[in-house]
Amino acid sequence: MKFKRTAAAVLAAVTAVSAVSVCAFAEENKVELATLDWADVHGMAGAANLGDGYFLYANGSGAAVNGIVHVEKNDKGELTYTDVETDLDFSKLDAGNCDGEYIQLYEKDGEGNPTKRYVIHIDKANNKAITVYTLPSDWSYTRGDGYSICNDDGPILKVYEPNGTIHEIAMADSWGYLPAAISDLNGKYIGYILALSSSDPDVRIESPAYGTTRDITFYGIGKDGSRNKLYVAKNVIDCDFCAIGSNYFVINEQYVNDAESPLSGRWTLYLTEEDKVVNNFNFWGSSGGNRIYNNKLMKTRPEGESNMTAGLIDLETNEFAGPYLGIYTEDNGETYLVKNMDEKWGFLDADGKEIGEWYDDAGEFIGDYAPVIKDGKGYLVDRNFNRVSEMVNANEVETFSDDMFLFANGDDVKFVTYNETESAPADTSKPEDTSKPADTSKPDDSTSTPLDSKDNPETGSAGVALTIGLAAIAGAAVVVYRKKR
Repeated sequence: MKFKRTAAAVLAAVTAVSAVSVCAFAEENKVELATLDWADVHGMAGAANLGDGYFLYANGSGAAVNGIVHVEKNDKGELTYTDVETDLDFSKLDAGNCDGEYIQLYEKDGEGNPTKRYVIHIDKANNKAITVYTLPSDWSYTRGDGYSICNDDGPILKVYEPNGTIHEIAMADSWGYLPAAISDLNGKYIGYILALSSSDPDVRIESPAYGTTRDITFYGIGKDGSRNKLYVAKNVIDCDFCAIGSNYFVINEQYVNDAESPLSGRWTLYLTEEDKVVNNFNFWGSSGGNRIYNNKLMKTRPEGESNMTAGLIDLETNEFAGPYLGIYTEDNGETYLVKNMDEKWGFLDADGKEIGEWYDDAGEFIGDYAPVIKDGKGYLVDRNFNRVSEMVNANEVETFSDDMFLFANGDDVKFVTYNETESAPADTSKPEDTSKPADTSKPDDSTSTPLDSKDNPETGSAGVALTIGLAAIAGAAVVVYRKKR
């Protein structure tokens, strides 16, 4: 069902719908699953997770975005949803970055170019989505805590606070810069600038010819618009960011030892909360995770880079736990979800040691349980990897929160939660295929696009500012939100 709205219209009634299926279980299961079909949520075909059960969704009707819903468990343990009240005309909007309580949507012209951007606050206490300020059409990024960074006026970088207050940062000395958003809400800096060093930072310095050594300065941009000098790369030919997290950044410094030696390089890690530099560790060809936990840096694998691998780098020993095709964490580094070189999914502990077994698919641990699939059967496991729920046909799973997951079997996609049952021993048996085989086919990639786009050209900074685009093409196959793909 598609809601038609005008710019001044307010969704007067908040619809509450219960579409619940509670499964039957054997006595050994510790939890019972309650489900809500995606198809019963306005025909949902794709969704971006905004946290706490809030989802920006598209229904395949042709619009890029159709609305925002709140999915939650009621007093009976059933999953229900309500529409989030808003005055937005979603028919005119597309999704910018959507990663938290504040999201960015934008209007676009006939060629798909952004013309105006809106920063929206999801007021969860009142179940409303409210426009708090607008941004120019040029490059910008909005963090989940409501701070935005944008560049629309040449050498001027602008920082927007959640209340719309604007701070301007002059970059007159910048020969090049890469403002980069940080997704973690506790990040000390909301962006960075790299520039040629100067005794007067507001005086432009022309970039020397390539091959000429120079100093390059890295500035951190504070929430108050302050420009903080963090690090100077000395006598380098070039220098750039490799990875940025909420409490660190990694740069690659290129230099020449002498006039006849070939170009060399080194990686430098800067810990922003400690103002500490770590030199000479291997970060070749990778990007980083959101945050360093337990002195372990996540080395992730850029999409499509078949010659690169992922893993964990110990910052004290420089030991590498890997290689893997992917690595993710949602519980502050207590566990890591990894995809091995055989494309099976499993887990590491906080020290980077493999624990549990390998699965055909799995989602991260956030709370007590994680979803997994083995031999076409999906179920929840506890942190000792005991099965705690019944097994259902599935070929894809995802973790949304500590008590909400996604289970998909082809085009049959469901929100899933659980309810604790009376105390009973967990089932440690292996899955048995005693029912009809699951549909293990994946959605047709020719008609659907993952919601997490790591290389969306509208961001202007591929691989640094993550933009989630909702694929909602009429007649498209189900598009499953895949944070870990």
